[in-house]
Amino acid sequence: MRLVPGVAAASRLPPGDVPVQVTAPLTVAGT
Repeated sequence: MRLVPGVAAASRLPPGDVPVQVTAPLTVAGT
């Protein structure tokens, strides 16, 4: 899986506070 810019920002957010805007690209990158 490649790290996209949103992933770095997501890792700084508290658990359970990851927006769909970050989760969606992360899912695409994982496939």
